[in-house]
Amino acid sequence: MAAGSSSSWTSPEALRSNEFARLKQNAQHLGLANSPFLPWSEREFENHKREFGKVKKEEEMVRLRARLEDAEGRKRAGGARVGECMEGGEFGVWEVSWICADC
Repeated sequence: MAAGSSSSWTSPEALRSNEFARLKQNAQHLGLANSPFLPWSEREFENHKREFGKVKKEEEMVRLRARLEDAEGRKRAGGARVGECMEGGEFGVWEVSWICADC
């Protein structure tokens, strides 16, 4: 079969159904099939994935905001450049005022 042909295409619904079936099968192998923490239906599984995705996005946004604030703080503080910190060596131009205590 050629890639991209109609015979190799799988609908999103079928992919979700297969993913849920694989989850249930893996849980059965591990002896966790009756766990109250596993979703009981495909709809419950989709809701869990959607909510988990929201949580992951929020965590990523918090992490990126912290990195941005850190970079802006170092920029305001006038961080030293690697070449300056290492007495003019050719090490690049990254700010490292938090690495070299002598700067």
